[in-house]
Amino acid sequence: MIRFFAAHPTAANLIMLVLLGAGAISIPSLQRETFPRIEPRRVEVQVPYPGARAETVEDAICLRIEDAVDGLTDLKELTCEAVQSL
Repeated sequence: MIRFFAAHPTAANLIMLVLLGAGAISIPSLQRETFPRIEPRRVEVQVPYPGARAETVEDAICLRIEDAVDGLTDLKELTCEAVQSL
């Protein structure tokens, strides 16, 4: 193959131009994203609060998280579990 293209430089240049043209034509259809679209199916948030009672965790953390995600759309379920730490 190298011998053929060494003997026929015009053929090598034509193939190079065809490949460059095909690449230039395909540029608009390439997907270029910095952050790909990945739809999270589940998000879990854990906040440790050492030495606190469950009622304190409920008031201090759970209610604030529920208020923060209140404006989200397409949220199917929200649960908050406050347990007493050991």
